[in-house]
Amino acid sequence: GHGHGHGHGHGHGHGHGHGHTHGHDHGHGHGHGHGHDHGHADGHDHRHEHDHRSRNFYTIRSMIQRADTLPPWVKEKSIRAFHVLAEAEAKTHGSTVENVHFHEVGAVDSIVDTVGSVLALHLLGVDTVFASPIPFGAGTVWTSHGKLPVPAPATLRLLQNVPTCAAPPEAPGELVTPTGAALLRALVSSFGPPPPGFVPLAVGCGAGTKEFPKHPNLVRVTVGELRDPFTSISSTSLAPPTQAATRPPDQTEAAEGLVTSTDVDVKMLSEVCCNIDDMTAEQIAAVRDLALEDGAADAWIVSTHMKKGRVGTTLYILCRHEKTNFWERWLLTRTTTFGVRSTPVRRSALRREFYVAETSLGQVRVKVGFLDGKAFKYHAELDACKRLVSEHPGSSIKSLCAEAERIAEMHYRAQGNRATGELQASMEDIK
Repeated sequence: GHGHGHGHGHGHGHGHGHGHTHGHDHGHGHGHGHGHDHGHADGHDHRHEHDHRSRNFYTIRSMIQRADTLPPWVKEKSIRAFHVLAEAEAKTHGSTVENVHFHEVGAVDSIVDTVGSVLALHLLGVDTVFASPIPFGAGTVWTSHGKLPVPAPATLRLLQNVPTCAAPPEAPGELVTPTGAALLRALVSSFGPPPPGFVPLAVGCGAGTKEFPKHPNLVRVTVGELRDPFTSISSTSLAPPTQAATRPPDQTEAAEGLVTSTDVDVKMLSEVCCNIDDMTAEQIAAVRDLALEDGAADAWIVSTHMKKGRVGTTLYILCRHEKTNFWERWLLTRTTTFGVRSTPVRRSALRREFYVAETSLGQVRVKVGFLDGKAFKYHAELDACKRLVSEHPGSSIKSLCAEAERIAEMHYRAQGNRATGELQASMEDIK
């Protein structure tokens, strides 16, 4: 299953990691694990002392790129974190990225802290990160420029367009550092609650050094998986995933109408759509084709009547849940719409394999669907039928499709309707 990390932390913000191991992280604390630093374009040192030389973004980027043992994803996200931080500092000081020199953040141990955070996500199998709203904080913080309001200027720039929440009254002061905010900007796909079907599997806590009299300074990370939210708790093992026992679906689930066959792959996806009334039919069809080329699980067009009686079109895109934000932005940029809608949906797909039928006109591949261990659905591939019919004047596409499907059905009946493994399609091939 896809892993998701979802977290609430006060310190470097709330983090939710989503990936091929999804984790839900609730940290109600204020840890400053990454050394707090406001990189300054003017060359001043921060109040905290690290004694290390300052480095600009390009020097740090080169150091990360030369680290041959780091996976590409870790390098990309780590460099992204330093880049957004450098951009924020440059705008804050009216300077350029080239002229921003990090002091504490530029120290080797702080670089290791940042890269190590990204590497930890990679080692946990996380490839998509979600976060809860970020604590805004209150009060002031000392910097090399003197006392500044919280959030600090660079932090506030990094939090632009990021949902925030009120800080706990028992934890005054700075709760999100520039480094933490930069990591959030580099890693987080969307901010909000965990997606439907999030199942916690493992929990870890980290404590910061700053003490609050009546509030724990902790960040809690929970790693889990995204599973079918309709599955009852009794059918979900409480053991770790490597030890999870499987059991056949019970009659209660079947009576409730849930698809429980082992031949059915159930995924929680998102349906993203928008209404359009000022693009031509050809343009909308082209956008639909582009969506499929760009990796949508499916895309389709529905005619509709909009407000004021106007005839319009609704363009739908089906995608993995963790790609919802990507496709919302995709529709906003690729179409004329001013708004999009997204809804979580439960998709059940039959296990399938392919059989090559030897027809009177040539070979036609037939998709075969299975339910309860038996083949019961056959569909000839239209492109192959069109090609063969074009080569044989007087032949019929409908007749050729029916012939191929009949041959495939006879083959599987001879095998007891069992899967033969011929040209088998993996469930992971189903988007």
